[in-house]
Amino acid sequence: MNIRINPVNIKLLDKQQEYLEKNLKVLEKVTKHYKDKADLTVNIGKVTSQQQTGEIFFAEANFAIPGKDIVYKTTGGSFEEVVKKLKNNLKSLIVKDKGMKKGRFRRLARLLKRKLHL
Repeated sequence: MNIRINPVNIKLLDKQQEYLEKNLKVLEKVTKHYKDKADLTVNIGKVTSQQQTGEIFFAEANFAIPGKDIVYKTTGGSFEEVVKKLKNNLKSLIVKDKGMKKGRFRRLARLLKRKLHL
């Protein structure tokens, strides 16, 4: 799985970069059947560069796999909160997509079985 991180309106510190990469590496366990065909692009940063009070972070992830793209967007009050939301929801979306593909194959197999009278 190839991971690309694009900071928007901020400069990521080394600690933040490592934290983000560590959390996104967890997704490799779920996507191991795609091998090198999977690309994950993450845009993360502040909502606006002119923000003066408080920090509102956002993250957009585009997970490109053969045959489908999974897109997820989130916002939060801290960098860590946004990264956790991103990781957990992307993981659930990938697992859900994997289950749907299995279901399609099973439906097709059942249909062929009926047509061939096996």
